[in-house]
Amino acid sequence: MRRGRNDYIGRKKLREILAVDEITFAIPAQSFAIECSISAEEALPVVTEFALRIAYVCGTFSPVQIQGFFGFTKKETGAVIQTLLNGRLIKWNEDELLELTPYALTRFQDSSGHLPRFFKIQEWNSEVVFDLISFSPAGRPNRLKRVNSFVELAARNVEKQSRTIQYAEQAFQEHFHSICKKTKRRSIRLVR
Repeated sequence: MRRGRNDYIGRKKLREILAVDEITFAIPAQSFAIECSISAEEALPVVTEFALRIAYVCGTFSPVQIQGFFGFTKKETGAVIQTLLNGRLIKWNEDELLELTPYALTRFQDSSGHLPRFFKIQEWNSEVVFDLISFSPAGRPNRLKRVNSFVELAARNVEKQSRTIQYAEQAFQEHFHSICKKTKRRSIRLVR
């Protein structure tokens, strides 16, 4: 009697562990070549950032003050000031002192913590696969694993089928952050 019960429990556990049959669903999907421009926060060189912070805190400053603060030579100080002038970040005022430009001031006002924030435009392109039923990002199909039998799901929404590009654009915007993360992970794996 005891043996029969243990045998039954053993068979039950075995059924729970072993997959007797699997069902694979074939979801219609399409790959889209996405090309866009995104804005990304840009880190400033340390000296440039600190010179801007000094100008923000002090209001105005002279080249001699910057030279003394950083311990630069006259030539190094001139290079830093020229970089800031060329970037439209500082300007000379009537008193022949340097001050932040309105453009540079907005870089501080648009940020939390009174740190200058700058953005650069980056080109981004990738192949993104969307399933054609929900227009959610789908993983790349595993070409090595072929399944003999599967349940094929058909896209029944005729309007979506006729406007896949518009729906893919909308889905890309909605899922942009998760798509970017997946793309970064994939490119990191390719580099290794």
